[in-house]
Order: sequence, then C-alpha cells, then structure tokens
Amino acid sequence: MSVMLIGFAVLLFIIIVVRMPIAFAMGLVGFFGFAVMMGLNWDNLDSFRWTGVLSMAANRVADTVQNYSLSIIPLFILMGNLV
Repeated sequence: MSVMLIGFAVLLFIIIVVRMPIAFAMGLVGFFGFAVMMGLNWDNLDSFRWTGVLSMAANRVADTVQNYSLSIIPLFILMGNLV
C-alpha cells in the first residue's frame, strides 16, 4: 500500500467518525483523490488547475441525473401526488 492510499483511508475513517454521511464522505475523499491523481502539488496550490477535477464531478452528476432508472422514481412520486 502506498502512503497516499493509507492517508485517504484514514481520512475517510475520520470523516465517518465525525458523523458525516458515508456518501458525502466517500465523495469528498474521492474528489481529493482524483485531484491528487491529476497532479495536485500541495506545496504550490495556486499552480493547480481545478478544472479537470470539477468537470469530472459535474459529469458524474449529469450522468446520474440522465439515467432513466433513477429519473423515473420522482415522476412516479409526482404522479401519485397529482392523483
């Protein structure tokens, strides 16, 4: 195991211990993990361009919203409220 992987596992554990929901904790750790993979240099944060990481996060949200199986559930709830 690399030091970075152990660090992210410990960070995930700490975030879960402070009672953050697991989905948000995993999303936050995954976001910063992807940023590190894209070449985040902790010594000079001003030189890092966050556009790659932010576009990845936006694409994941858009892909999830466009999934038919997940979009039909709110429509059934709306139909039940209208009836």
